[in-house]
Amino acid sequence: MDPPPTEKTCKPRTIKPYASKPGPKGKNSKNLPATSAQPLKKVKERLTNNDWIQVYRWIDDHPHSTQADAVKHFATRQNGGALVFDQGSLSRNLKKRSQREAEVAENPAALSSKRARIVTRPDVDRALWMWVQDRMSKSRTVSGPELSEKRKIFEAKFQVPETERLSDTGWQQAFYRRLFSSDPTTQTITHLPTDMV
Repeated sequence: MDPPPTEKTCKPRTIKPYASKPGPKGKNSKNLPATSAQPLKKVKERLTNNDWIQVYRWIDDHPHSTQADAVKHFATRQNGGALVFDQGSLSRNLKKRSQREAEVAENPAALSSKRARIVTRPDVDRALWMWVQDRMSKSRTVSGPELSEKRKIFEAKFQVPETERLSDTGWQQAFYRRLFSSDPTTQTITHLPTDMV
């Protein structure tokens, strides 16, 4: 008679099997032939005011074209370079057309900007602008701390509420950009009272 069957047991594994990555198995990118195709740029760039004004002019010149036609035309444009935007961006910017054209008419330097420059206190900004111009005409330089201190003085003179006063120095870089791109004829203050200088 045969002996009763014994139950077979395996030893526990001490070494893991080779690691395989999850996912479909197929052609490996290392095994594909070489290509000269460039990956598409995924990041959108804002268009400048000048770019949008060109788009507005094209739409005016082609009144029967759709927004999709405008998007396609500027994406494939050879001369002047392609302007990449989608139909939603075009629709939003068509609503802002009058604001953008007014901003450019007021300040021609705004053609190169991508956003409207918002000045919280134009009266203080203009006074500071005039003060810096006066200092520069006398061949004097203006330091950052000196500019901040003068802004505090002007905010007090113009009775700016404490909640609206600028305490940090983050505004200085934008102020300098405006200072050197501004046209003096657009400034409404022609002189500063002697107690402000």
